[in-house]
Amino acid sequence: MKKLVKSLSYLLAVSLIVFLLPTNTTATTTPTYMYEWINQSGNISSDGLAHEYTNLQAGQTLQLSLTLKNKSGSTIRARHRLGNSPGKQVPVGSYGIGSQTPYQDGTPSFLDLSSFVLNNNRFVYYDGTDVSPEGLFVMSWNIKLKENLANGVYNLYVRPVSEYNAWTRQSKNGKLLPDNNSDIFWRLVVGDGSSSYTPDGWSTYTDQHNYFSIQYPADWTYTLQPHMIKKNIVFSRGEGDIWRFFVTIEGTDKTLQENVDAKVIEEINNGYTVEKSNTTISGQPATTVHYYSTCCGGDYYETLVVYKDRLYALSPHGSGDNLLTTMFESFKLL
Repeated sequence: MKKLVKSLSYLLAVSLIVFLLPTNTTATTTPTYMYEWINQSGNISSDGLAHEYTNLQAGQTLQLSLTLKNKSGSTIRARHRLGNSPGKQVPVGSYGIGSQTPYQDGTPSFLDLSSFVLNNNRFVYYDGTDVSPEGLFVMSWNIKLKENLANGVYNLYVRPVSEYNAWTRQSKNGKLLPDNNSDIFWRLVVGDGSSSYTPDGWSTYTDQHNYFSIQYPADWTYTLQPHMIKKNIVFSRGEGDIWRFFVTIEGTDKTLQENVDAKVIEEINNGYTVEKSNTTISGQPATTVHYYSTCCGGDYYETLVVYKDRLYALSPHGSGDNLLTTMFESFKLL
């Protein structure tokens, strides 16, 4: 009987210990790919807002460099050490620098295509020694300005990417910066920075009442779509063209951020996944809203800017046509 009581007491004690011990509750989470900006090439501009290169010439080649800290919690490895990824253009996890100009994965119209190593939107991939968490690393690459590039000011936005994983996000002072914005860019000043350039064979649409102009190919036309509140202008080669460029203008008493927040909420409610990135239009701060659906189709970019109590939305439709990029970059606020 005493042995039975002792056995029961032992089992009860073990049961209590097991009950009180914490269980393994490791959650499956999506990793966040992060970096911390440390430094970049170029001189600080006189307005203190950009790293810039001045007095550049058309066709010139220059080297850009970027110093980052690995904040992802995992090691960054050289592309050539990642092995093969069947069906992929580069190994999964290749750490690269991608274009955000004039929008995510766009091709900057002012650069020669020799500036890219892949898809006309990737500049370089990391191929150095392993970078442990909290380690510093430098990425350097060359870009070439287009031959016969007009004098002017060109902003080149970029963002680190872990291929087939995610675009990275910036961490600073232990905090993950909001959204997916990229604030890494260079200001490239060609000649004296002034430009009244119109590409050969292009026309200029000017709206003095709404303070803007935009250039478009001579074989394109435009239509005004009626709307009670907004002014919608659609540029294309004609009805049914898969490449179109939309400019929408409406009055606003809200800030750019308030308008962006409203747009994000609208598209999330429409069932889209939404990302944002910072840019500039005609020297004014702007935000590109990228909204897309993986289940139902649809992939759109809309860049918003507020100027003189007006909200402008620029939206290129179609891909593979660099004319859309040129149109976007020709948009001027008057």
